[in-house]
Amino acid sequence: MELLRNNRNYRNLWLASVGSQFGNWFNEVALAQVTLALTHSAAAMGLVLLCSSLPVVVLGPFAGPFVDHFPKKPVLFVTDLIRAVFAFSLSLSVLMHQTWILYVASALLGASGVLFGPARNAVIPHVVTDDELATANGLDSQGSGLIQIAGSAIGGIVSATVGPIFCFAINAASYLWSAWHILRCHWDEVEAIGRTSLQYFQSLKAGFQEALHNRVVRSIIIIGMSWGLAGGGYYILIPVLGQQVYHMGGLGIGILYVIDGIGVLIGAFVVNQYAGKNRHRATLWYGVAYITQALFSVLWRSLQCSPGVL
Repeated sequence: MELLRNNRNYRNLWLASVGSQFGNWFNEVALAQVTLALTHSAAAMGLVLLCSSLPVVVLGPFAGPFVDHFPKKPVLFVTDLIRAVFAFSLSLSVLMHQTWILYVASALLGASGVLFGPARNAVIPHVVTDDELATANGLDSQGSGLIQIAGSAIGGIVSATVGPIFCFAINAASYLWSAWHILRCHWDEVEAIGRTSLQYFQSLKAGFQEALHNRVVRSIIIIGMSWGLAGGGYYILIPVLGQQVYHMGGLGIGILYVIDGIGVLIGAFVVNQYAGKNRHRATLWYGVAYITQALFSVLWRSLQCSPGVL
């Protein structure tokens, strides 16, 4: 917390990130509720998730080298403004009762956010010292877990009582909140930009070569891909259970996301306590985590009371 109190630039970056993540969980709950209400289809829910995540998968590897050639502050600010527009445009699907809007707006929202993550990650070393970097990363992780719990809980209540349109409006407002805090940041990155001697395609090639030859980077990529393949069904299952099995609408979806967030916090605490900075222990806990997820997925399926829903 001392870093947040004493470092104005990092504090604004952190508030920008936390605010937009908070709004994102309103979007997650409302988007799932609207999709299932309009289509009554788990396949449609999966297609919406695919539309929002596919731009990250396809464009993500090309975003980092692209961002390196531009000042980060304008990239972050403009990206937030664009995301605010696309987030609010999801309201049209409710007003017009058109499912195609869900797919198009989700894809545009996902694509517009591709540059934000790499740009923000590139900025962090400019606003904190090397000794503060681990603390900054820890605050980001802790904030994400807590925001998932708070955002999905409140988002579920708001979506069920006030309506999903209000949730989409809150998500749009959260991006404006983020843009405002980005404007309040000041850092010097002229020197960093000047040091970039490789052209875009050369930088891209160097990145792919690093991924191919660096065993640690390659392992992280494989882990991410495996979780994407296995976790995709999981994130379809949560809305389907909340709305079509438990018949609780946005509130049920929000509650299940809250439980998921609590699990993330518990897992992070356990790994931090028992793995710490020991690389071999961390690798062991990766395996334990995947086995645990597999066991609970099987248990969840066996306890399903309405197998015909999916």
